[in-house]
Amino acid sequence: MPQRGGVIIMSGKNTYRKHRPLFAHQLPKPAKKSKKKKWVILPVLWRSFKRTCFALGLMMMISMVFWGVTLSRLSSQTAPPSLPSEMVVYLKLEGQVSEHQQMSPFANPFAPVAPTLRTMVETLERAGSDDRVKGLMVRLSDVSMSLSQIQELRAAIKDFRETGKFAYIYASSYGGGTGGLGRLYLASAFDQRWMQPLGVVSMAGMRVEMPFFKNVLDKIGVVPDFFQRKEYKTAYESLTNKEMSAANREAMRTVVEAMRDAISADMPSDLGMEAEAFDDYIDYGLFTAPEALDRNLVTHLDYVDVLIDTVKEQVTGSASADDSLFVHFDAYAQDVTRGAENAAMHKQKRAALIYVSGAIVETSQGQDNIAAADIIAPAILDAADDKSIEAIILRINSPGGSPVASESILRAMHKAQAKGKQVIVSMGTVAASGGYWIASGADYIFAMPTTLTGSIGVLGGKFSAGPMWDKLGVQWDRSIQWGDNAGIWSFNETFTPDQKLRIDAMLDQIYTAFIERVSKGRGLTPKQTERIARGRVWPGLNAYENGLVDELGGLKDAVAYTAAALDLDNPSDLKLVQMPKELSPLEQLAKLLGQRSIIFESLRMQSTIGQLLAPIAREADTLSMMRDPEMMVYTPVRGAR
Repeated sequence: MPQRGGVIIMSGKNTYRKHRPLFAHQLPKPAKKSKKKKWVILPVLWRSFKRTCFALGLMMMISMVFWGVTLSRLSSQTAPPSLPSEMVVYLKLEGQVSEHQQMSPFANPFAPVAPTLRTMVETLERAGSDDRVKGLMVRLSDVSMSLSQIQELRAAIKDFRETGKFAYIYASSYGGGTGGLGRLYLASAFDQRWMQPLGVVSMAGMRVEMPFFKNVLDKIGVVPDFFQRKEYKTAYESLTNKEMSAANREAMRTVVEAMRDAISADMPSDLGMEAEAFDDYIDYGLFTAPEALDRNLVTHLDYVDVLIDTVKEQVTGSASADDSLFVHFDAYAQDVTRGAENAAMHKQKRAALIYVSGAIVETSQGQDNIAAADIIAPAILDAADDKSIEAIILRINSPGGSPVASESILRAMHKAQAKGKQVIVSMGTVAASGGYWIASGADYIFAMPTTLTGSIGVLGGKFSAGPMWDKLGVQWDRSIQWGDNAGIWSFNETFTPDQKLRIDAMLDQIYTAFIERVSKGRGLTPKQTERIARGRVWPGLNAYENGLVDELGGLKDAVAYTAAALDLDNPSDLKLVQMPKELSPLEQLAKLLGQRSIIFESLRMQSTIGQLLAPIAREADTLSMMRDPEMMVYTPVRGAR
C-alpha cells in the first residue's frame, strides 16, 4: 500500500475531484433554448391529399373493372356473331331467374346472371319456328326458380318439343344435399334427362318449417305489439306466437296441397308412371343413380361430354363435329330478338308491358328489386296518354307493401281504363296483399296454379324494447314531449289503450277500403269478398275457384289474350313495349355506382353469417321496416317463403 507524507493512499485514483464543493447544492444548468416550432399544417394536408387520391384511385379502378365486365357481357349486342345454318341452342341454367334483367352483384361481378323468365319463354317460342335450330340442350346448375316459374318454363319447353325438335337436360344431381323435386319437375318436361353416374335424385316432397322467436324475445325483453285484420294475416306470427296458429296451419296446408296437386298432375305422366308409384317415390325420397335410372326418373347415366358427342352425332352424323354446332342461349336470344324488333316496327298494334316487382313503396330512392309507385304510376299514365298503345299488361310479382303506394298505382290504372285502355294482369310467383290490391282493379287477371295471391288483410304494430332497457340498466328520459301520443311509434314502450284505439281505427279503415276495392274490381258483394279475405293467402288454383283471378296461365297467355282482345289472330302480331324503358348498360352502371353503401350491402348479402342466420335476418329486416308506418300495413307472405 503506497504512502505519501504519512497519508495512506487507498488506490492510484484520486478520490476527490478538484474544485468540487462537497456540501453545496449543484448549480442549476442554464435553460436550453427551445427550438422554433415547425408549421405542421402542410404535411397533414399533404398526407390527407395522398390518402384521398389513393381512395379515389381505388374506387376508379374498381369501377373500371366492373364497367369492363358489364360491357363485355353486353358487347355482343353491338357486334353479334353470325349464327350457323344448323345449330343446337345451349342454355346453362344457373343463378336467380328473375322478371327483370339483373346485373351481377358489385362485390362479385363475375357471378352468373340467369336470363329472365320472359326471355327464356319468348326465345324458346322463336326457336321452335326457326328451321336453323335442331334442338335444345340445357345444363342444369345451381339455379333458383319458384314453382310458378318452373311451370311457365315447362310449358315453353313442351311447346318447343311439339315442333318436332328434341330437348335434352343434364345435371350432376337432381337435389343432393338440397331438395331436388323442383329440378326434377323441370327436367320431366324434356325428352331425355341425363345425370352423372355418381349423382343422386332427391324428391322428398315439401314441408313448411317456421321458426318462432317469442321465447327469445321474452328473454331479451323485446315485446312485439301487433294487431291484424284478420285471423289469417299471420305475417308476424313467428314473432308474436310460440307455435303456429290454427288459421295459419290451415292456410299453409292449403298452399302445400295445391303445390302437391300441381306437381302430381304433371310429373307422373311425363315420367311414364302411375300416380300411385309416384307417391311411393315421394315417400322414398332419395335415390342413387342406378335406382333413379331403374325407375325412369332419369333416362341416361353418363357424363356431359358423352351427351355433347351424342347430340353432335344425332344432328350431324359425326360425334367429332365442331363445337360451333352449339350456340349459347344468350347469343341466340339476341339474334332473334333483334330480328323480332325489326319486324315489330311494322306492326300496327302495340301494348305496354309494365313490371310491378318487389315490395311496393312510394319512392324508389335508387333501390333495386322494389316496386316504386313514383315510377310505375307515371309509366301507366304515359301508356294511357300514348295513342299508339292500345292495352296495358301488368306483370305483378310482389308480396305487397305500402297501401298508399298501392292505391297510387291502382289510381293510375283507373285513369288508363277511363281512356279506353284495357289493363290485363299477369301474376308471377306472388301477387298478394298490396300486389292484389293493384291486381283487383284489372279488366282480366291471369295466375299460375301455384301463384300465391290474395292475402286481403292488414296488420300493424311495433316492437317495444322497454323491458330490455330495464335489464341493461338503460334509462330513457321522456319528460319533454308535445302531444299526448308523441310516443306512439316509440320503440321504448308499448301502445297505451288510447293509442291502440288509433291503431285499430287505421287498420279498420284500410281493411274496409281493401274489401271495397276487391268487391268493385271483381264484381263481388262485400260479404262474398269477406268470406275469401280475412288475410288468407290463396294458391292460384284456389284463387281461380274463388273468383279472385279469371284464368290460369302465365305471361304468354296474358299476351295471347290481349292480342285477341285487340282483334289480332296471331299473338306475334302484337308488339310489346316495355315501360318504363330498360336502362342501357351505361345507365345501369351509373345507377349502380350511385347507390348508397352498395358495396357493404352486397357483401352483407353474400356473407356466410347472413346465410346461416337467414331466419333471424328476415326478422331483422322486418324490424327495420317497422320504422316506417306505411310499411306496416302490408308485409311479405312469410309463411310461404
